[in-house]
Amino acid sequence: MEDGAGVACRLGAAVSLFLALAANPATNVSRWPGPLDELRQHPWLWVGLLGGLTVVVAVVLAWMQSAPPAVANDPSPPPPPAVPAWFVDRHQTREAVDEVCRDAGEVGITTSLSGAGGFGKTTLALAVANHRRVQRRFQSRIYTVTIGRDVRGRSAVAAKVAQATKFITGDTTEFDDPHTAGAHLGRLLDARPRTLLVLDDVWEEEQLAPFRHGGRHCVRLVTTRNPKLLPPTARNIPVDQMSPTQAKAVLTHDLPPLREDLVDNLLRVTGRWALLLRLTNRSIALQTETGADPAAAAGQILDRLRSHGPKAAVNPTADPSAWDLDDRDQRNQAVQASIEAATSLLPPGGAARFTELGIFAEDESILSPLSPSSGRPPMG
Repeated sequence: MEDGAGVACRLGAAVSLFLALAANPATNVSRWPGPLDELRQHPWLWVGLLGGLTVVVAVVLAWMQSAPPAVANDPSPPPPPAVPAWFVDRHQTREAVDEVCRDAGEVGITTSLSGAGGFGKTTLALAVANHRRVQRRFQSRIYTVTIGRDVRGRSAVAAKVAQATKFITGDTTEFDDPHTAGAHLGRLLDARPRTLLVLDDVWEEEQLAPFRHGGRHCVRLVTTRNPKLLPPTARNIPVDQMSPTQAKAVLTHDLPPLREDLVDNLLRVTGRWALLLRLTNRSIALQTETGADPAAAAGQILDRLRSHGPKAAVNPTADPSAWDLDDRDQRNQAVQASIEAATSLLPPGGAARFTELGIFAEDESILSPLSPSSGRPPMG
């Protein structure tokens, strides 16, 4: 098969021929055959047009030559990620799509609230990776690597980098040092065409640093609770509360019609927080599926959030909607109230079994969400 250089030579020769014809108006023939007579009548116009075309073709071919081809033995790129049916598009999705498609290098989807989770960063990243424009831009070479809080220490981070390397390139080389592993991945990415690497749920600098080596044609999309992990050159896209319209769409997804006042009150007590909205939606849906009245189910969780939500714990007379999303304890208490509303529907003994099935991060202190109402001691 002829390479790009050969194609460029052939096209250059053809264009040069036409330029020579157009630039030579002096001829003894009063008319040239067919369409070529246009060259004779407007020689300098065609010189300019064909000259510009030559420049464009040269630039395109040079760009094609600079981008490395796909490596033949690479694993096939994964299929586009599935976006949940309840996902509601947000302006941050469009911003992130624009940034990764302009080859911004590093783009961060973060929370504008310190340490806040559950605002939909991962779901937004899924939507970006699934976007048609992004799929075309990267020719489906889009890879999601979930880091998570449990990946701690040199050996665990190096193992995660090796896992990502195998996932993207098929290379199974392993290193004990995470930066050596990252440099190896970077060299492999340098030899590959444009790639989008989604690094989801990054907590620490030691987790991100190895993935920043090399990769001239690689764009990194990072989701993290800590914007300070991102370099100054990265584009930071904060994600916080949903708009009222977006929050209503998540809250009422696949639910029977609810009274407007009930919906408005639920939007207030959830703080338009994506995680709590989704928990509330599923709680109402599950109760409805068992035959409960939707309005009664919604009212029950509303009462629970009002009576056991963040402000009620410290001031029972406080406005239940005026809670602080930037306060981790208040966020945890709001989720606790939502979960308790759902577990109250379990049969006798079911709440205890639910707690026993919980799986938590290693070495984390856990307070049972049932302990305030059940009198059980904290779990840890």
